[in-house]
Amino acid sequence: MPMMVRQIHTKESLAAVNKIKSAVRKDGLGFSFDVPKEFLEKRKYMQSDEFIKDEHNAQMLDLGEKLGKLRENIGLSIADRNKTAKDEIVQGINGFSRVKKYLDINSKMNFFNSTTFSTSEEVQYSILRDYKIGNLARQAKNLLGLR
Repeated sequence: MPMMVRQIHTKESLAAVNKIKSAVRKDGLGFSFDVPKEFLEKRKYMQSDEFIKDEHNAQMLDLGEKLGKLRENIGLSIADRNKTAKDEIVQGINGFSRVKKYLDINSKMNFFNSTTFSTSEEVQYSILRDYKIGNLARQAKNLLGLR
């Protein structure tokens, strides 16, 4: 369930938005960056077939897809549970379910690692995110000498 954000429009904020829109329409973004050559080369590599064929990257992409599916299943479980639950449950931004009234009181609950309700999807999500993906990332950093 999306959080509602109250929007306040002032004369100054609308003028700033219109100025940005005008600059974007005229010549792209209206400003340019001097992007370091290294960044351009990395972006080119990450868009190449070589990147996807790399074993580590293929594993990470596969685990990322699984993580997305589990997150979607957590959302579906929440919707099912809400049909009969006394208190409405929502999905925190970290993927885990939370009781909405408590999340509204303390939005920091969005970031807690522990789950409010341990469904099998949430347990799998936690294992996949914290251990499988985390370990692969640590291994890659070690190979690159970043740790």
